[in-house]
Formats: sequence, structure tokens, C-alpha cells
Amino acid sequence: MTSSPSSNMLLLPPSAFQSTLSFNSTSEKEHQTKTVHEQLEQLQVEMGRLRTNNEALKISGRDLLDRAPPLVNLPRHSNIVQETLEDLIQQQATEIDRLRNELEREKSRCLMAINEVEQTLRSKELTWKAQLNEFEIRSAELQKVRKEKLYYEQLLSSQKSLISTDNSNNKLSQQLEQREKENAALNEEMRLLTIRLTSMNDVLTLQEEKLEQKTSNNHEKRQSLLNCWRTKVYDLLMQLKSMELILKNNSSKFSNDVEQLQGKVNELLHENKLLQTQYDERKIHIQYLESKLHQSDSNLTIILDENTSLKQRLRSYEQTEQVIREMIIKHTTNPQYDNLFKTINKTLSIYEQRLNYINKRFLVL
Repeated sequence: MTSSPSSNMLLLPPSAFQSTLSFNSTSEKEHQTKTVHEQLEQLQVEMGRLRTNNEALKISGRDLLDRAPPLVNLPRHSNIVQETLEDLIQQQATEIDRLRNELEREKSRCLMAINEVEQTLRSKELTWKAQLNEFEIRSAELQKVRKEKLYYEQLLSSQKSLISTDNSNNKLSQQLEQREKENAALNEEMRLLTIRLTSMNDVLTLQEEKLEQKTSNNHEKRQSLLNCWRTKVYDLLMQLKSMELILKNNSSKFSNDVEQLQGKVNELLHENKLLQTQYDERKIHIQYLESKLHQSDSNLTIILDENTSLKQRLRSYEQTEQVIREMIIKHTTNPQYDNLFKTINKTLSIYEQRLNYINKRFLVL
């Protein structure tokens, strides 16, 4: 009798057909691909063993057919032979059922493993698509940051107008100094005119005193002279008074102009201070944006590298998936393998029929 095929059959562990939870690295993907290849190779080895067992069953059936006539001629050993044949038939039938069940289980396990691999690849593809969408969103944010940088650069160019404002402030300061100098000159002229008026009054007083010391015959002459001097002094006083009024008006006008200019200067200084503060704030913000832009550029470079590597891995996974699909299709839908399984099942059915026929003949004997 031949040995039972179950002792030589290699059963795959269930863990070999369980799908991994995630394909986070290329090594895991290669490991699962390698596992599928090993499973296919083991199926091929198992099919070879089934062929060998089939041949062994053929030989054992022939031996039984060859041994049957001598056993018929030996009535005293009929019971032993009948029991032996019944045991052998029972063992062969059990082994046939077991082999069929084992083939069905192996086939279902392979199909389940294939489905799990496909589902894992689909989930991985969805994950990659999500990463690509996130990359596009980050690219849009980076474009927005670049536009903000361009806007702030234009704003910096507009801040150059502060220089012209400083120049206008300097001009106003110079005009203010010039007006102050003119005011000082007018004050000096007024002081000189006051001195002249005082000196003229002193001269007139002296002349009147001298004229009063003359004789009475010259009374009319003195009187006319005094009138003439008085007229001239009156005219001079009127001129001085009018000049004083003009100088006073000019002084008040200049004072108002100086106050207005001083107010404008203070306003411009305050505005300049505010603009300088805004300029410093914008400068700090632009420096922050530049640092953020550099960081975004570095992140973009990293993301582009990751995207390239992911695309390469995706292409390799697609190629591997295509190879696995072709191998699975080759080993599952190939007519040769289907015909082989059908032939094995048919042969096993024939052997079962022969064993049943032999059993019936021994029962008749």
C-alpha cells in the first residue's frame, strides 16, 4: 500500500493569507508580493504532489486488481482480504474527500488573499490621492504667500515717499528760520527808529530852550520857527507812527505765519513718526513673511520629493499588481489548470467507482 498523501502535503498557515493592515513602506509591499509568489509556488508544488499521489493511487488500484484473483481462490483468507479491502476503500475514499476539500480550501484562500491585496491597493491609492490633494492645497497657500510678499514689496516702494516728506520738513524749518531772522531785523529797525525819535525830541527841546533865551524883538521869528519845527516834528511823528503800525502789523502777520508753520511742522513730524512706526511694523511683517516663504519653499521642495517618490512607488506597485493579476489569472482561469483539476476529479471518481465495484464483488464472493 502507498503512503497517505496527507503526510507529504504542505498546508499553508492562515496567517500567510491574511492581509496586512497598511502598506506603509516598500519593504512591506515587497514582503506581501513575495508571500503571494510563495503561495503560488506552493500551489504548483501541491499540484505536482497531487499528480504524484494520483499516479500512486493508479498503481495501488492496479495492485488491488492484480491481487483480487488470488484472493478469490483463497476462501480461507476471504474475510481478511475483505476487511483489508474495506479498510483500504474507506481510507481511499476519505483521502479523496480530504484532497478535494483541501483543494477547495486552498483555492478559496488564494482568492481571499487576492481580494485583500486588491482592497489594500485601492485603499493605498485613495491615501495617495488624498496626499496629492493636500499638496495642491499647500501649493495654493504658497502662491497666496508669494502674492502677499509682492504686495508688501510694493508697499515698501510707496514708503519711499517718506523721504520727500522729510525734505519738505527741512524746507519748512529753513523758511521758519528765515522768517525769524526777518522778524529780528524788523525789531532792530523799530529800535533804531525809536532812538531817532528820542534824539529828535531832544534836539527840538534844546532848540526851543535856545530860542527862548533870545530877545523879544525876535518873537515872531521864533514863533514861526517853532511852528515850522512843530510841523516837521508832527509830520515825522506821523511817519514814525504809521511806520510803527506797519511794523506791528507785519510783526503780527509774521507771528501768525510762524505759528502756522510751526503747527504744520508739528503735524508733519507727528505724521512722519506714525509713518515711520508703520514702516517698521511692515518691515517686521515682511521679514516674517520672507522667513515663512523660505520655510514654505523648503516644505514645497520636500513635498515635491515625496510626491516624486510616491509616484515612483505607485508605478512600481501598479506594475507589481499587474504582474500578480496576470499570475493569478494564469493560475485560476487557465484552461490547462481547469482541465487538470477536472481530470484529477474525474480520475478520483473512477477510482472510487472501481473500489466500490471491487467491494461489491467481494461482498458477492
